[in-house]
Amino acid sequence: MPCRNEPLVTGEIYHIFNKTIESKEIFKDKTVENLLLDLFGYYKSLKATISYSKLKFVDLQIRKQILKNVSESKSFKVEIFCFCLMPTHFHLLLRQKVDNGIRMFVSDIVNSITKTFNLVNNRTGPIFIPRFKSVRIISEEQLIHVFRYIHLNPYSSRLINDFYSLQKYHFSSLIDYVYSYKTHSFVDRDFF
Repeated sequence: MPCRNEPLVTGEIYHIFNKTIESKEIFKDKTVENLLLDLFGYYKSLKATISYSKLKFVDLQIRKQILKNVSESKSFKVEIFCFCLMPTHFHLLLRQKVDNGIRMFVSDIVNSITKTFNLVNNRTGPIFIPRFKSVRIISEEQLIHVFRYIHLNPYSSRLINDFYSLQKYHFSSLIDYVYSYKTHSFVDRDFF
C-alpha cells in the first residue's frame, strides 16, 4: 500500500471513506452489510487477536472472553463517531486512539469483507480501491458538516426517498442519534 500524503495522527479525528473498484455494488446484500457492522465492533479493538472468520471455530468460553476483551474501551484503536454504508462505498468518522490505529482498523475490515465477498461470489482479487481516503477534521464547523454529510448520504444520493426512511436506515449511525436506544454498540455517540 502506497504511503499517505498526510500521516494519520493519534488523537485526531478523520473522515475516512473508500469505494469499490468499478463501483461494484457490494453493500446491497443485507448479509454483507450486517457482517461489516460486526467487523466495525470487533476490529476497533487491539484485542481482536484472531481473525473474525476464525472466531466461530474457537471454544465457546474462549470466544466469550475474546468478545468481552474487544469491548473494553481502553483497548480501542479507534473511536467510531458515525458511519454510513452505501451500495458502493462507506463513510466513517473516526478518532485515532493509537499510532496506526485507523490504518489497521480499515485494513482489517476491508480484508475481512473482501475475503467473505469473494468466497460467497466465487471470485478473487480486491473489491476496494487500495488506498482509502482520509480528511483530517480541523474545526468544529467541519466536524458538524462531515457528521451531517455522512448521515444524509443515503438521502442525497437518492437511495432513501424521505426523511422518515432515513431515520430508520439501519446501515447508518443516524438511527443511534435519533432514537434513545442504541442500535450499534460500537458507535461512541457521547462525543456528540
